[in-house]
Amino acid sequence: MILKRLVPLLVLTTTLSGCFRYDAASFMADHNTSVTLEIGKPLPWGDWKASLIFQNAQVCQRRHSLDAAGVQSPKLDFFLTAPGLVSIRLEKLWYVADLNNCWMQAYKDPPPSPGPYLGSFEEVSKTYVFTASAKH
Repeated sequence: MILKRLVPLLVLTTTLSGCFRYDAASFMADHNTSVTLEIGKPLPWGDWKASLIFQNAQVCQRRHSLDAAGVQSPKLDFFLTAPGLVSIRLEKLWYVADLNNCWMQAYKDPPPSPGPYLGSFEEVSKTYVFTASAKH
């Protein structure tokens, strides 16, 4: 009797455990500073959960959550706004990050001049990678 109840539960647990998707990618901005994207999708029909981790080896390390709700396949574009300052685009959302102090702030409107394109975190063959601009 108990076995009849456990079998469907075990099948459901095994099936759902294979649905979780998690990935990470990073790039070095310079010899002391790195940016890491951690991204996951707990269920195929659920929203993406994404965070950026900024690390400046001499000063700080911080994790910042991104608003990836409703985004089909997140792609983050990076622009060099000023030395140590980057603008980040996630579809229509914009963020500005200070790599020297590891802080980030969201903005509703795009910056008037985000600066030269550095590259992007994007999905390539079902894994996330950072693809640098050919100019940098």
